[in-house]
Amino acid sequence: MNIRTPLACTLLLCACSESAKNEFKEEFTQSFRTEFVRSATEACVEKASGKSPFDSATTEKICRCIGEKTVDKISPEEATSLLGGSDSMSNELKKRIKDTSIACTKEVLGMAESKTK
Repeated sequence: MNIRTPLACTLLLCACSESAKNEFKEEFTQSFRTEFVRSATEACVEKASGKSPFDSATTEKICRCIGEKTVDKISPEEATSLLGGSDSMSNELKKRIKDTSIACTKEVLGMAESKTK
């Protein structure tokens, strides 16, 4: 048996397992993102219920925007702190979420600042 054959098989197996790891990580990340946005949107809509000056469709769009933009800007540790509610969040995270909320409200209402010069 040629020594290259087992070496090639080993390298092929390693490549496959690395590919499988990457695929799992990608699927997990996408699943986490989807679930985070769904849960954040539901919680936001529930919290805004009866308090929002906007109709329910507009409120849901704003909430979805907040969830989508927030999930892309937080670390896993920050995501965990969100589960504990506002008492467990850092002031910096609260500020980022507030800034995101303002930006999303402007975006959904068509008031976002133009970035063209």
